Amino acid sequence: EVFDALTRRVAAGRLVAGAITGGEKRKAEKARLRKGVPVLVATPGRLLDHLRSTACLTYGRLAWVVLDEVDRLLDLGFGPQVGDIMTKLAAGAARRPAKVLVTATVTAQLRDLARTHLHAGFATVEAAKDEDARESRIATPATLAQAHAIVTLKLRPAALCAMLRESRQKTLVFVATCASCQFHAQAFARDEMRARWGGIGRRVGALHGRLDKESRRGAYDEFCRHGAAVLFATDVAARGLDFAAA
Repeated sequence: EVFDALTRRVAAGRLVAGAITGGEKRKAEKARLRKGVPVLVATPGRLLDHLRSTACLTYGRLAWVVLDEVDRLLDLGFGPQVGDIMTKLAAGAARRPAKVLVTATVTAQLRDLARTHLHAGFATVEAAKDEDARESRIATPATLAQAHAIVTLKLRPAALCAMLRESRQKTLVFVATCASCQFHAQAFARDEMRARWGGIGRRVGALHGRLDKESRRGAYDEFCRHGAAVLFATDVAARGLDFAAA
């Protein structure tokens, strides 16, 4: 999503944006890096992999380092990788690059990261301080309905079937784990199960962190294209995805 938005903004200029997110062969990513990428969007694990082992990735003239949703990265356990990335980038740059941490929450772990890797007198900027602006940015869309049910584990499939049967609208169902996401998507896509929740003719997909890049993108695009689609997802879909078209 960040890469797509960035590509649209720099298309009219001379900047070239690139992305390395895993899910494709390192050889293809190395070829892209060898050509030179002025603006690079990357996931922590794959970026650290290239920093350690890809000689053609040079960053002596690095000017900016931006960590988006850094609180989420820390929650997911990427703290050590983020720290290593910041250290390597600072050591390899001819001049100390400007560093920006974008976060929705401020935790003790985030403060420790800032004290370790930012300038001593780093500034804190709070976006949308105007109350009207803040409300307009985080307002729930009028067409979005949110629902949940508290049931025992045994009754969970039946309850979910009933909720999906009542709604013929496009539906995003959050589950706790990648395995649960894949299980529910496969189970609810079966013909005998579709009859129970009124899913005949409706698309069923899965979106979680164990899928490769192309599979995740395909699930997202299919959900946006098809009416009354059902997408089972982990919290990988909780942030950073633009469902405006859905």
